[in-house]
Amino acid sequence: MKRRTNDDTDELAQCYFRENVQAHLTAEEIDEFEQYGAVGSGSPFDFWEEVVGRPVTAREFTQYKVFKRSDTCPYVERIYAWLLVSRYWDEQPCYALWKPVLEPYTGPWFS
Repeated sequence: MKRRTNDDTDELAQCYFRENVQAHLTAEEIDEFEQYGAVGSGSPFDFWEEVVGRPVTAREFTQYKVFKRSDTCPYVERIYAWLLVSRYWDEQPCYALWKPVLEPYTGPWFS
């Protein structure tokens, strides 16, 4: 089974976000993202299993966090979307959770 490269998943996540953002964020949120937004990627969190309907692994998927940075710990003020992109060409390419609740930060505090 042919896999997408990291560049492929990055491009797919960007296209998916651009194509769907107006349906899920307000004009003010879009402006805020354009000014202050950032994107991070990494291994998928466990909550995706419920969305996808099966276990989700880093071999199969890349997770993207589209967020507004903060100058203070935990350095995230708002999450606009979580995106999950399949690394396999023959599977559904993207899943998204728009404007999820920002969970309270319980890790170590840095200054």
